[in-house]
Amino acid sequence: MAEFQAIILAGGRGIHNTETADALREVADKIKRDFIVLAGDLVTDVVLHNVADFHRINDASVTMLLKQEETARKAKGEKPRRDKDMTDCIALVEGQRDEENRVVLVSQAVHMNEDLYVAKSLLKRRSNFVLHSDLYDAHFYIFSHWVLDLLQEKKYIVSIKADLVPHLVRRQFRGADALPKSVREKATCKQELAASLSLAEEKHDPEDLVRCFAYVLPKNAYCERADTIPAYKAMDEEVGSLLRIKRSSSISQ
Repeated sequence: MAEFQAIILAGGRGIHNTETADALREVADKIKRDFIVLAGDLVTDVVLHNVADFHRINDASVTMLLKQEETARKAKGEKPRRDKDMTDCIALVEGQRDEENRVVLVSQAVHMNEDLYVAKSLLKRRSNFVLHSDLYDAHFYIFSHWVLDLLQEKKYIVSIKADLVPHLVRRQFRGADALPKSVREKATCKQELAASLSLAEEKHDPEDLVRCFAYVLPKNAYCERADTIPAYKAMDEEVGSLLRIKRSSSISQ
């Protein structure tokens, strides 16, 4: 993973914290390339190279890691790991080879009885998408380096999850106006470099500067966060069983 730098947000500066974007601004001069941001309480066995390759192939501005929530029936007396108000609605393009799992809408902490607004402009640009309420944001993101320049321009962005990611999703499909001029020049250079190195026959639209994608974990992958007490207790048992090594005769001797 030498191509990326990793930023771990732990303790009081979890990704939900309102100062996470400020934390990135503080260390921006130390980040020299595309970078990974992840929560310090995340435990996963995802193959990072697969996520990184997915990010590069799609020339993504941000790639977010998503996990499908378990729909299996809970044991009697077992508490839900998260409150319903932590449910996100995420719309992904499906059925298009060059844009599979592109994120076109993110609406956070949606109550199931609330109306969800979808802009007509989005329906005109990308009508073939599926709206999910069963995908859990694992708080693992890969960002293009130019996103740091965007943070310097947009000082009102203070939270990675609540502000930065939704902002990038909304700025898609807007051509040259998607980004401020100073940021646009850097993003364009990166896109041209990616196009020159790509072996794909289909090149990305040069006007499509902001590109947001989701890497959806396979069902057999483990991914959990200790962001609530029930989640922590469940994770403690699950990880223990996953990592338990049977004692062999050679070890016992």
